[in-house]
Amino acid sequence: MSQSPALFPAFFDEGTLFLGMNGLIPGSDVNVLFQLAEATSDTEEDPVPVEWSYLGHNVWKPLRKGFEVLDDATDELSASGIIKFAIPDNITNDNTVMPAGHWWIKAAIAGNSKIVAETFQVFTQAIRATFADAPGDDEARLSVPLAAGALKGLEVADANVKKVDQPYDSFGGRVPETDGYFYVRVSETLRHKGRAIQRCDYERIALDSFPQLFKAKCINHSIGLNAHKYANDYPMAPGYVLMAVIPDLNQLKAAASFEPRAPLSLLEQLEQKMQEVTSPFVRFRAMNPRYEKVDFVLQVKLIRGKGPVFYQQKLSDDIREFMAPWAVGEFDKLRFGQVVNRSDVIRFLETRDYLDYVLDWKWRHEEDEVVLTPSDQAEVFPMTPRSILIAGNIDITIVQDDCPKWGGKI
Repeated sequence: MSQSPALFPAFFDEGTLFLGMNGLIPGSDVNVLFQLAEATSDTEEDPVPVEWSYLGHNVWKPLRKGFEVLDDATDELSASGIIKFAIPDNITNDNTVMPAGHWWIKAAIAGNSKIVAETFQVFTQAIRATFADAPGDDEARLSVPLAAGALKGLEVADANVKKVDQPYDSFGGRVPETDGYFYVRVSETLRHKGRAIQRCDYERIALDSFPQLFKAKCINHSIGLNAHKYANDYPMAPGYVLMAVIPDLNQLKAAASFEPRAPLSLLEQLEQKMQEVTSPFVRFRAMNPRYEKVDFVLQVKLIRGKGPVFYQQKLSDDIREFMAPWAVGEFDKLRFGQVVNRSDVIRFLETRDYLDYVLDWKWRHEEDEVVLTPSDQAEVFPMTPRSILIAGNIDITIVQDDCPKWGGKI
């Protein structure tokens, strides 16, 4: 079959990342560090493998996993890590389909590209260094990551190494177990004996095995569905176990502080751990919470002397923080399935020192079709047990003068 030449190149992949390298020796190994914003990956979508290729004589040729891709610590570009490449001999740098003078490799994903985390930086010649405990070391130091730039050189000098740089903080440090935590862990272990049977067993094993997690909720007989396509999970599925987890914001940097999500790599590690302690007949899945939005429509009167432009935005920000107090450090209020009551919102509005009174107020869940007043809807309920309510669209009208004007003379 003959094809006529096209004016523009054709791209069949949904997402592509091109890497051009200088000073590469064909046939050598290259370690590439990918520093990713792990919490930006969309864990609701189904995983799609990342395909690697290199450019030789204007033709993209595959880099096979296990052959040219020796090791992938990023887990399909969902977590920060190092990928080890064995660059083929026939890679070229005099191509015309890409800028000449560089050796090119690319990563492509056919679909669901949102599961790939956003990229901060890419470094070559990267290695992973692990802390080795020695007598006299301060083990309490492990509670705080080693700051970026702390490592300046090798313990034993090597003439082949020109410079050593640590671009990011260390990770994975854990202080020795204290007596109080020891008794708690032993008591929980004596109860579940390393086997996940009841819901509390799942939650305690998950939190003990992964200190990066702040909270976990086990939901039995449920199948977690894609939150982008379905308004609810499937709640009647015997044999299925769903666990919703919230990351510890002190250890994992969330992409959006109002919607903290665990990275895909952590969810996969949790699923592998649970397979070791559950029955082989259990179908387990770990997922992030569903963040469901509540829309507000307000008409308010400000106290005299308060600027409407500034305090309109401030009221909107205050409502968002009221609905998501964990964004300002109140992590204990981060709960699954919590209902928002009319009285709580009224009490919150009454405590604003710049509000005189509220003229009108309507709200609705994002799945509702009608905007209702608080008298018609006293509470807003989440759709699923793993849902968390946050603020959505906020429409605020500042009433400048609501007093009637008399036309006649007294």
